[in-house]
Amino acid sequence: MISLSPVLSLGHSLPHVRATGNLAKVKTIFESYKKLDGVPSDVTLVVVRGKIMNAWSGRWNDEHSGYLIKVTKGMVNTGNVKFYEAILAHEFGHIINGNYDNNPCGKGYEHRKCEIAADMKGQELMARAGYNPCDASSDLKADKDHAQSKEYPSNKERVAYLDKDCHSYD
Repeated sequence: MISLSPVLSLGHSLPHVRATGNLAKVKTIFESYKKLDGVPSDVTLVVVRGKIMNAWSGRWNDEHSGYLIKVTKGMVNTGNVKFYEAILAHEFGHIINGNYDNNPCGKGYEHRKCEIAADMKGQELMARAGYNPCDASSDLKADKDHAQSKEYPSNKERVAYLDKDCHSYD
């Protein structure tokens, strides 16, 4: 790993990436969530190779303590700041809720509930960080349903939950 800062590490396959442009925006949003009360401070942002837009959270291995949030280069390349705000908040939501790769959400209905819980926690974090919590559903509304399997709630289901509570943070 090449560490560019205490919170931004890049996989060795991407040594040419600098924390400028879109990556700097992602890092700034990431840092804003880490400053919030109740958010673990030992979370590292990792950018991995990949053209698809994806992100996930987890624990480091036995040699490293703390958590990590991985984002694909495809996600960084979108340039969509509202998307960054919502996705990073969702991943922090998983960590705060205790659901990450070493403690997964479960299967079927339990997994769908876990994803919605991370959405809801993420929406709360967005409001606390000064972002518009109603933006959490904007990309889901604009995008066709990108649920990877029946393990994930549909965009329609997620939007219904997010839109119901987004104005409660006003």
